[in-house]
Amino acid sequence: MKVDVKSFAHLRLALGKSLVTIEVPEDTTVGGLIDVLIDQHGTEAREAIWKKDGQTLKITPVYEGKVIALDAALQDGMTVVFMSIVAAG
Repeated sequence: MKVDVKSFAHLRLALGKSLVTIEVPEDTTVGGLIDVLIDQHGTEAREAIWKKDGQTLKITPVYEGKVIALDAALQDGMTVVFMSIVAAG
């Protein structure tokens, strides 16, 4: 199945453009999509997605304006937007 990934800032630079289409297996989750992005785009993508601890995201996955969990199943044709996490205070 195909999933569109829209990205900004450092992740956009790592992917080479702001919108990419990724082919993933039918049972892929958001976390699996992140793994595919890292496999395809290497260290720069990993560093744009994960903090140094490797367990905390630097970006937030969003679908239709709502944050989605890493274990959420993807659907063919959906667009996942990865937005930078902004601290408020």
